[in-house]
Order: sequence, then C-alpha cells, then structure tokens
Amino acid sequence: MFPEVNLGFAKLALFPLCAGAGLASVVSCVLVGAKRLRLDAEMQEKITVFIPFALLAGFLSGVLSDVFFRVGLREAAANPAKIGMTFFGALLGCMLALTVYACVRGLNIGLLMNLFLPSFALAQAFGRIGCFCGGCCFGRPLEGCWCGVAYPEGSLPFLKYGFARLAPVQLFEASYLMIVFLALALFVGFRFRAAAYLVAVGAGRFFFEFLRGDDRGSLFGLTALSPAQIIGAALFVAGGVRLLWIKTSISRNRACAGRGWRGKLSAFCREGGRRPSNWQAARRAR
Repeated sequence: MFPEVNLGFAKLALFPLCAGAGLASVVSCVLVGAKRLRLDAEMQEKITVFIPFALLAGFLSGVLSDVFFRVGLREAAANPAKIGMTFFGALLGCMLALTVYACVRGLNIGLLMNLFLPSFALAQAFGRIGCFCGGCCFGRPLEGCWCGVAYPEGSLPFLKYGFARLAPVQLFEASYLMIVFLALALFVGFRFRAAAYLVAVGAGRFFFEFLRGDDRGSLFGLTALSPAQIIGAALFVAGGVRLLWIKTSISRNRACAGRGWRGKLSAFCREGGRRPSNWQAARRAR
C-alpha cells in the first residue's frame, strides 16, 4: 500500500494519478484507433467530441451503481464519504451512452464499441494499481502464501483483517487486464474486439471476485454471488453470443459470395428483400 509519494516539496497521491492515467489511456487509444482505421475527418471529429461525454456518463453510472448495490440511498445521503464507484457500472453507462450517441448521430454502433471497449481494459488496469496503492478493493486472507500483503494500521484492510496477509487481488487483476488489452490489440480482429473484451473481462471478474475481501454488496437480494459476478456472467454470455453471431455472419457471406449472383440475391432477401421464390416466379412470368 503506497497512498502517496513524498516529493519533498509536495505529496503526490497515487490513486488519482493512476485514475488519470486510465482516463488518458482511453482517450489516446480511441484517437489512435480512429486514425489507424483511416476514418474521414468528419467521423473522427464526431468520435473526438463524444469522448468526454462517454467518460462522464461512465463516472455517473459508476457512482450510482455503488450507491444502489452497496452503500444504500439512506447511508449515502447521511455519509457521502462512503460513496465509491464500480467499474461495471461505469462500463454499462459508457456502453449505453455509446448506443444512444450512435443512434442520434447515425453512426455504426459496432464501430464505436470496437473502438472504445478494448481501451477500458488498459484503463481498468491502471485503476486497479491505484486501488492497491490506496488500499481499497483488497483481497481475502491467504494463509502461507508468499505473495500475501499485510496492510498498515489505520487502513481499510487492517480494520477488517488486522495484520493478516491478504491476496493482492488488485495486482492480479491489473496484470490480467494488461494481457487482455495486448491480446485484443495484437491478435484479435477489429470487428471481434468488443465482444472478445466482454468475454474476457466478464470471465476474469467472475473469478477474481472469489479473492475479494471487501464489502461486495448485493443484487436483488442474492448473496451467493456478488453483483459484479452476476454482471460479469451476463457480459460473458452477451459477448459469446455476439462472437457467434459475427462468425455466423462471416461464414454466411462467404458462402453467398461463393455462389455468385444467386447467393448475393439470397443474402439480400434474408436481410429484408423479397423471397427468392417470389423473384424467380416473377422472372419466369416475363
């Protein structure tokens, strides 16, 4: 736990620094990604203008989700200092904002999702490092484990577990998220990135929640699984279904291309045109 660094003339808090690095990584990744896609100037401008609104929507939804699922409305009103922010709440808020913005401006939703979501893995990795430095989002006690971390007196982990050595789950998750980000950037095609991100992050978070030792809250009165595990499982399923849908669409388009103009006609009809039988009947009637 390293909440701050003494620079001599001032003390630098590390959690805000890591959070700022996470936000900067989102902005830089989205801008670089838009340029690499060779989008026209108008499209790049639309994406750039929306970045601060997406981050603001994520922040607000992350705070609200922590109030509803962990703190409670009464406790939040009585003691606002207890209010934090959940990542999945921020993620869902950003996704909702991206969807609304795409519909309003007539943009491709898949393009925005594939452009924004992978950068969240890197941003969350920086955030988890900040959590470790600040002493929040701590892990469960690990008996006889060399990597266990003992927190100092007065910290949140100490108030709950004392001098017990806890799992550095923040660093575990940060390492995992950096690997996810690199894998998405280097080995996953652009059209698959958003769906693959949801699968990887949902599965990873579901597992890491078992190592968490802080208050995890509840969703719909369920105590067997934390809200993050329920949301993570839902994101995993949604990402898996999306991946299968993309794979099926690609295979169908390739099959149609191999059949020439008849295949293209069938694909057109499946997407809302007239049925092939009706078209062929009209052609024979001529």
